[in-house]
Amino acid sequence: MHPWVKAYKEKKFSIHTLSPSIVISNNIHLLKKNGVALDIGCGNGRNSIFLAQHEYTVESIDVADLNWRKDIPPTLKEHITFKKTSIEDFVWKESYYDVVVLTRVIQYISQKEVEKLIKNIVHSLTNEGVLLLSYNESGGIHTIQDIAVPKFSHPISTVQNILETYFNYVDITKGSSISKHVNYVKEIVSYDIVAKDLK
Repeated sequence: MHPWVKAYKEKKFSIHTLSPSIVISNNIHLLKKNGVALDIGCGNGRNSIFLAQHEYTVESIDVADLNWRKDIPPTLKEHITFKKTSIEDFVWKESYYDVVVLTRVIQYISQKEVEKLIKNIVHSLTNEGVLLLSYNESGGIHTIQDIAVPKFSHPISTVQNILETYFNYVDITKGSSISKHVNYVKEIVSYDIVAKDLK
């Protein structure tokens, strides 16, 4: 059983909000109208639903299926598709997505995996596509030992350098150190990032 599936199944980790990530709600005005989005590590679908409400067609992927689609408003169901898959097994489409959402994911993969993931995202974005990324520099649920998922602390300078390899525009905002919907054991350092204008 995948560690994240186990963590959800055993109720060691849960998401308690339906509000979209701040990096998405604060930057929705930057996104192309009626575009196509990819929500990586969609969790309970909160960001996917928000994008669909803004007339996006959304592909959502996650290694765990939290069965959130049953709660999608009927008017939005045709705008969201979900696939249970890992990042490693996902089949990337070339120059297809107008926005890729990557929230609270990269703190759970290694730097090498982050570099590969960003490269794949760039491959999948249209020329005017936007990457909306947020993560916790300190590793997220790093101190909760009974949640046996990999946890990595990526310095913001490292993430910025990776992104600037592929994007001409990288805007980084330091986010709130206190999560409103996850009970982190210690104070965290989070960042909201907008990357666009492919090189």
